[in-house]
Amino acid sequence: MLPVPVKRPAADRSQAVRSCVGYLVDSPDGRIGTVRDIRYRRRDRTQPTALVVGAGQNGTRLLVIPLSQLTGVSTSERRVVLRASPRIITEVPPHSASL
Repeated sequence: MLPVPVKRPAADRSQAVRSCVGYLVDSPDGRIGTVRDIRYRRRDRTQPTALVVGAGQNGTRLLVIPLSQLTGVSTSERRVVLRASPRIITEVPPHSASL
């Protein structure tokens, strides 16, 4: 089944994203990792803004991916699809990273 396009009515898109913790994350270059958490707007916890993805061999590298990078969410496949592979612009030592 094809992923739910991100360009759906805001309520449908938000619901699909809010339920995707544990989903696999894929890019055109292959598997990135697994959704570990959802980030929300500070004043509106119903509006997701980004996914926190556990990446790397053991899923210990955390990537924060803005929703603008998503092309779709497949609830039946438990999968999120990205437009492109994420670019790592900064790294935080593991002991100081937190969800």
